[in-house]
Amino acid sequence: MCIFKNTITVDTVINASSTKVWSVLTNIEDCASWCPVIKTISGNVELGAIIVVEVELSSKKQLKLKYKVSSFHKNKYFYLTRCVINPFVFKETLKFNVDEKME
Repeated sequence: MCIFKNTITVDTVINASSTKVWSVLTNIEDCASWCPVIKTISGNVELGAIIVVEVELSSKKQLKLKYKVSSFHKNKYFYLTRCVINPFVFKETLKFNVDEKME
């Protein structure tokens, strides 16, 4: 249970197979090439693993974020979770779901 609970959803249709999309999303070393705010990133996309992301908010401000892979189903989805302050005040979960395009 968190004190602050909001949900923001962003859906994107990518003209590629779900296998290709999964491959790109889980290739941690290459994330900075398609996400310009990521300065560095390390870790593995596997259940329980820690992923550390350094983002550049401006030329003078950088932020280091530590996420845990909290849920994982290969070729389907993975969730990255981090607690800010403590898990009862604010918890952030990034959900990456990969589905086949419906025609």
